[in-house]
Order: sequence, then C-alpha cells, then structure tokens
Amino acid sequence: MSEELLNQELTDQELTDEDRLRREVAACIRLLEGNGLMDFSGHVSARIPGGNEFLIN
Repeated sequence: MSEELLNQELTDQELTDEDRLRREVAACIRLLEGNGLMDFSGHVSARIPGGNEFLIN
C-alpha cells in the first residue's frame, strides 16, 4: 500500500491503528473497483486489531 494514501491529511504519528485500517480498506475498495474486480455485491472487510469489531464496506 502506498504511504502517500495513508498520509494524505494526517502524519503517520497522528493516525491510530483504526484510522490506518480504514484508509487501507478504502484504498482496497478503490483499487478493486477501478480494475473492474468488484461490483455492487462485493465487499471488503477487516478486523480492527485488539477487538471483535470489523470494518465492512
């Protein structure tokens, strides 16, 4: 993953692990949609470290 995507608004030190994961999920969605690999029925999910919560698009 490009560090440029992760550092668009906040510096690396200001981002929490959850913020970083949210940006990675969003970037993954853009990558898959941009290459025609994901449509309306697809999704990307990631488990938030240290808990039982998930990010799901």
